[in-house]
Amino acid sequence: MTIPNKNSEATTAKASPARPTEARPAMPRGVQCAAIRHAGLSRLIADQSKRKPQ
Repeated sequence: MTIPNKNSEATTAKASPARPTEARPAMPRGVQCAAIRHAGLSRLIADQSKRKPQ
């Protein structure tokens, strides 16, 4: 009985592999592209680090 359960879980994960951020309403911009979201986060963190000392 555990096989169908795992299958269902895998199907749910495969249903939207390109939109893992869809579940996170905190960052709607990430829904467009996970790569863009990651780059934006890195840039934002770097920007904050540079602005803090200033």
